[in-house]
This record gives sequence, C-alpha cells and structure tokens, in this order.
Amino acid sequence: MVDTNKSYIRGSDMPGVKPGDVVCIKAGVRGRLVFREFQGTKEKPIIFKNCGGQVVFDNTERAGTFNFENCRYFRVTGTGSPEHRYGFLIRKATKGTAMYVTESDFELDHIEIASAGFAGIMAKMDPNCKNEEYHQGNFVMENVSIHDNFIHHTVGEGLYIGHTWYFGKPSDCGTLYPHAVENLRVYNNITEDTGADGIQVSAATKNVEVYNNTIRRYGADPFKPVQVNGLQIGGGSTGKYYNNLIIDGGGMGIQCLGMGDVYMYNNLIIRAGVDGIFIDERGTVLPGKAFHAHNNTIVAPKRDAIRMYSRKTEGSTFINNLLVAPGSLPKNYYSRNQYIYIIDNTVNFSQSNNLFVPTVDEVLFMDAAADNYQLNPQSPVIDKGTPLPYFEFDYNKNPRPQGASFDVGAHEYTAQPPMQSGR
Repeated sequence: MVDTNKSYIRGSDMPGVKPGDVVCIKAGVRGRLVFREFQGTKEKPIIFKNCGGQVVFDNTERAGTFNFENCRYFRVTGTGSPEHRYGFLIRKATKGTAMYVTESDFELDHIEIASAGFAGIMAKMDPNCKNEEYHQGNFVMENVSIHDNFIHHTVGEGLYIGHTWYFGKPSDCGTLYPHAVENLRVYNNITEDTGADGIQVSAATKNVEVYNNTIRRYGADPFKPVQVNGLQIGGGSTGKYYNNLIIDGGGMGIQCLGMGDVYMYNNLIIRAGVDGIFIDERGTVLPGKAFHAHNNTIVAPKRDAIRMYSRKTEGSTFINNLLVAPGSLPKNYYSRNQYIYIIDNTVNFSQSNNLFVPTVDEVLFMDAAADNYQLNPQSPVIDKGTPLPYFEFDYNKNPRPQGASFDVGAHEYTAQPPMQSGR
C-alpha cells in the first residue's frame, strides 16, 4: 500500500513488486506522486490502482502531479472503488503537466484531471543532445491505450501524445528527430474546457485508432493562437480517427498534418471555430498514401466545412460527408467551393455523394437545437450515400446500411434511434 505521505518511489524501493502484481495507492487527499523504473511484462503488467476509495491529488508546488517515468508494461486504473467512476482525481495541478507518462507499453484509464498548468496527460520522450537512446530509429513508444478518462480545465492540451516535431526539431547540436508511437488506442475519453487542443496525437506512425471521444469547448484560452483545435493529427501520424464528437471550439474541429494513410470518418463536428476538417501539406507524405474524409457530419463551422491544402498526395477522397451551413458560404448558396475548399487545381482528389446544405433546418435533424443530429425519417440524406468497404457502422454503432444504401453523414437513420452519444 502506497500511503498518502509518499511522493517518489523507484522500482528498487519496492523489490517485492513483481510482474502481474497490484500496487495499491491509498485513498485520500495527497500531494505529488512519482513512480519510476517499474517493469512488468507483456503477459503480466504491473497494475497501479486506487484502494479504499478515491485518491485526490492537490499539488501546487511542482510540475508533474502523477507521473510514471521510465516504466514499461503497466496499467494505471481508477477502477479500485465501485462508487467512483474516476478513482484518481487530480484536483489541483497548477504547474506544468498534470500526468506525465513514459516509456512504453502502458494503459491509462478512469482518471479525472480537473486542473493542469499545461497538458492533462502527456506521453512522449524528448530527444536530447546528451544521448541518442530516445531518438527516432532507436526507440518506439508502443502498445499504448488511453481510455475512459475525463480531462478538463487545462491550460494546454487535454491529451498530448507523441512529439510535435516528428520531422525534426532544431537544437544546439543539430536537428533532433523524436521517436515514433505505434499500436496506439485512444478512446472513450472526455475533454472539456481545454486551453489548447482537446486531443493531440503526433508521430503516431503505425496502427493508430482514435475513436469514441467527446471533445467540448476546446481552444478556450490557448498559449499559442494555433493550438486551438479539437483533434490534432500531428506530423508523422497515420491511422483511423472515427466516431468522435467535437463541439464548440476555438479552431478546427480536426486539423490533420499527418503523412497520409489517414482515415477520418463518422465524426460529428459542430460549430468549429474555423474549419470542420483542415488538411495541411506540412511534413513528409508516405508514397502512394492520401487523406480520406468519409461520412462525417459537419455543422456550422465558422469558415469552411473541409479545407484541403495537401498537394503532396494522390488519391485523397471526400465521400458521403454531410456539410451544413459553413460560415464562409457565399451568396450563391449552392456553390461547392466553400463546402469543400481546395487550395488550387494541383491537388489530386476525388469527391462523391457529399451533400452540401446551406441551412441546418433543411437537413431535418431530429432536434438540432438540442444538439441531437440524428435523422428525421423525412431527411433528404437517407440512402444518398455510397457503400464503403472498410467500415459497416455509424456514429451510434448501428449497422450500415439500414436501407438501400449508406446514409450521408455520421448517422444512419433507424426507426427507433438510440440516445445521442456523448457526455
């Protein structure tokens, strides 16, 4: 049992802890807690769990309130008391990142972060000039699962995963290249009232899925004017990003700076502060790879529904998207240029079965005033999509199609629609 007066524990301080063991963290109000150099195994991770009730962290002294440093094969779970959904509560973390986690093969779940002087949860290793252990090609952060957490009122990002400068960061010793992240799952998290991005995933190069997250009121008070997006797909990233609710933010709903092989689908993006989805051309693009936005519902972004800048890709596709009332809509309501904005005619892409709707009322949502964007049975989007082979479900996990073909947008019409997803 880790008592409330403990603040720093090395693996060597607890030699009796073996792979597969549970380390109990005693319930109660406590200050900062750092675990360092604990090693489980793939088959038997070490589990760190709250015991006897909720563990509440109040730390106003130092950055890093609940850290796991240079640890492998472990799980941090707040499921230790059935009366608390989030058995770990970081109530005060006024300096720096609330929870900093390294180095690989870990799972984080059922943690609430209600304050952070920077990011809520940060997971990455920074390359440095002194040694090359964590440089790109020498180390991979892999097998990472972050799910069922509630992160709010942060100064920086809610979730900050992977290094921003995957394609190189200038330093006194030359350009440094940070490590990749592989086999990443980020799901069922809620972020609210984040100063910067809700969720940022960078350098995630292989087998990446980010799904079923709720991102509300993002980019509320950014430390930089560009760190304002709901879901940031950063440099070097690939993967699938789907079934996320992204609502009411300062910047793009999704900003994609990845290197291709990115699929964004079944996302519900409401009242984005700039574009619903923005795809840039920074960084390297994988040969033969492209960007794909399918079956997203984007409602009332302040600028464009989708803005495409990537001229380095071939074969990008925009299919079955429901694009409604963008703020940049010209007087000619049915001009497609401001629904899907393409930077110039050198962009190689195709589009089909998207619906461009100038007003919310015309879609016949179930109750848009209450942010219920399921479909009324008379909606013109029903059966207007085309089947896509790589997914067979909608935002509410209903099978597609329900009728003659896919419906356009994130929702498939069902005779008895389930409750709207989200918090």
